[in-house]
Amino acid sequence: MLPVDSHAHLYDAMYAGQTENVISSALGRVGFIICPSEDRKTSEQSVQIASGESRIFAAVGIHPLHTEHVSGEDWKQILSLAHHSPKVVALGETGLDFFSKNCDRELQKYWFSRHIQAAGELHLPLIIHDRKAHGEILSLLQKQAHGVVSGVIHGYSGSLETAKALINTGFYISFGGSITYPGSRRIRQVASTLPLDRILIETDSPYQAPFEKHGELNVPENVWYVAQALAKLKQMPVSEVIETTGHNAAKLFGISRN
Repeated sequence: MLPVDSHAHLYDAMYAGQTENVISSALGRVGFIICPSEDRKTSEQSVQIASGESRIFAAVGIHPLHTEHVSGEDWKQILSLAHHSPKVVALGETGLDFFSKNCDRELQKYWFSRHIQAAGELHLPLIIHDRKAHGEILSLLQKQAHGVVSGVIHGYSGSLETAKALINTGFYISFGGSITYPGSRRIRQVASTLPLDRILIETDSPYQAPFEKHGELNVPENVWYVAQALAKLKQMPVSEVIETTGHNAAKLFGISRN
């Protein structure tokens, strides 16, 4: 059984001239890959990449840091991709990013709510970006998504208490390269405590390289390091981590593993 990379930006410019090799190498060591998007252009690129590979799937949407530049026509085209492409298995990545004090929080909340609403109408899960906005993310999901929409909080960095509340709202928690770093004690503790049947693993390629590849361009096959770190934290065989997290991803995104 091969691990699933639930979050890899395969279209990213950092892969310029290497994309085909990155994908070819990854598909030798990864079961399937979810390629999330950031805006209209990358949504189109994600769908194009997924359309050419049976084990790559796309998510389309608007990253919170791109909300200031999105138009009504952009959103219309993104929804059209979600509605018409069989390779689109989620909306995202969407969410909130409050790292910058100058960000337009209300605009981000508006577009996040639009994604939640669209996910319910299209019967698709959400891939959620959460940076310095844990409480706001949880509050919006509890008010608008509970019992209606599921999804995953990718690259989780919040508290154990918030993670448990998100799980109770019907969401999965995804961990990436951060849990491979010995110094990341808090998030490693969260990962070790949460039930495995609510966890996904990811790389967030080409960013967030694991400890073993620090300073290098991250690639989807590095999800093996994440799986190994999680297995060590949970004191269980890596095969069990790979099997369960892969099952979780397949269930969430409606993907057959045959």
